[in-house]
Amino acid sequence: MFTSNLIRRSHRGFTMLEVLIAMVVFSIGLLGVAALQMIGLKNNQSTFFRSQASVLAYDVIDRMRANRKEVANYATSSAYWNYGDDCNTAKFSGTPTELYKQDLNDWLRTLCKRLPSGEGKITLDSSKSQIEVFVRWNDQRGTGKSTSDTNMELKIGSQYCSTLPCNF
Repeated sequence: MFTSNLIRRSHRGFTMLEVLIAMVVFSIGLLGVAALQMIGLKNNQSTFFRSQASVLAYDVIDRMRANRKEVANYATSSAYWNYGDDCNTAKFSGTPTELYKQDLNDWLRTLCKRLPSGEGKITLDSSKSQIEVFVRWNDQRGTGKSTSDTNMELKIGSQYCSTLPCNF
């Protein structure tokens, strides 16, 4: 009789303590999956901004190559230029024959619309026929920091020629 009571008790099922422990372990696992998802989303957004900056830097370089007679006018010196907070404040006004002003306005407007606090600068070294394009944006969401030190910068270099044929 003693053994039959022992056998019946061991087959009764889960106790409340076992169920509680299983729920705690399951909850910790779900929290880990949620944290991984958040990190993935943050890194994905940061990578998207970096690829947009690269595309936009090459865009202005291509515009400069297409308008090689006015390449020197594209330089912004050492200052970063932006298009304003509302993306509607044109940096340049000019005649339709001044294509470089339209190109720079379009480029700066696109920087403003595609990148948070997007701004850019262009430097030229005419003695070496070199262009350097810098694109800067606020990557607060990608870095996860709430400080003002979340600016990312991308630098793209290229060569240009103002006359054909190019002899590099």
